[in-house]
Amino acid sequence: MLNKLPKHEKLPDYAVRFIGYIASIIARKGNAQYAYLDFVSGAAALFANEGVLLVPKRPALSFAVVDLPFCIDELKSLAKSVTPDSDGHQVRLRRGETKISV
Repeated sequence: MLNKLPKHEKLPDYAVRFIGYIASIIARKGNAQYAYLDFVSGAAALFANEGVLLVPKRPALSFAVVDLPFCIDELKSLAKSVTPDSDGHQVRLRRGETKISV
């Protein structure tokens, strides 16, 4: 028998789904994926709207997030070069081992 939460307790907004050695952070509302961690390779990714931030090693994630505001001008410049018939309308920026796709 499953234990039910008391009526006054709210479920968390996010859940973690483990599949093999990967943990996905999922929003309960809309079942949208926000991040994943690969415990074998160490890679981590953050998803926001139409963008992805990918780092090959989890310890680099905090630096990559702090560095994001400094990428804005370069991303805007790259976005101006995208044409409707280009590769899926994606802009890709690489800063060291960090990959940003929008």
